[in-house]
Amino acid sequence: AEGYYAQDAGFFKKAGLDVEVVGMTTGAQISAAVAGGSIDIGMSNTVQLVNAMTHGAPFVIVAAGSVYSNAIPSSALAVAKDSPLRTARDLEGRTCSVTALKDLTQIGPALWMQHNGADPSKTRFVEIPFAEVAAALDRGTIDAGMLAEPWLSVANGTTVRVFARVFSDIAPFFVLSPWFSTADYYRANTDLVRRFSRAIYDTARWVNTHHHETAAILAKYAKIDPAILEHMSRSSFATALDPAQFQPVLTAMYKFGAIDKPLQAETLFAK
Repeated sequence: AEGYYAQDAGFFKKAGLDVEVVGMTTGAQISAAVAGGSIDIGMSNTVQLVNAMTHGAPFVIVAAGSVYSNAIPSSALAVAKDSPLRTARDLEGRTCSVTALKDLTQIGPALWMQHNGADPSKTRFVEIPFAEVAAALDRGTIDAGMLAEPWLSVANGTTVRVFARVFSDIAPFFVLSPWFSTADYYRANTDLVRRFSRAIYDTARWVNTHHHETAAILAKYAKIDPAILEHMSRSSFATALDPAQFQPVLTAMYKFGAIDKPLQAETLFAK
């Protein structure tokens, strides 16, 4: 959403940037488009992006985007409303949905299970998009599933209940989705990318304090009922590129085995 906010509220224009915002459905799609040069700057989730970078993708992080915050939790592990599951150990031998294997949506539940005395290797993780999770829980196809807004607010209390805020076991606050480009594009367009980053942070400061105005923009592009948007938990956004807001995800990735050696966040940033 942040790119749409920046465009509609005039922050790109104020920075002297002529930006075309292009919607894509997955981080993998966006990464391929940035690598191929069909788009200049993209946003992906931190885990997918870091995985690509550790496998040789020529990317650099140019700005921090959306964040997870304990204060405004916009995602959770959910179960059916009448599910008998109550504890982390109850997930052993069960099926849990994630948006992508070895992604943050699997790392979060796995760490939460470990921290609460359960063995995540005894849980079967399967890939299901957020939009289909509530129905799968209702049918009993899965026993638990990761849900994010707006699907979480729509289903919570009607067909599902929140089982655990598993991302809080990674950290109380961390970057979910950074903006990135290729190292070559950054070197050739350093001033432009820096202006883009400043526009993103100006947007973030505005979005974080203008809930009503941003709901109208999000409703326009996401086609979500404005009444739902006014009351659901929505993403907040980082206002600086702070290594401390990335490091918890890198630490969790290493602990989970998604990367084979520890990484320091600042090594991934554009210099």
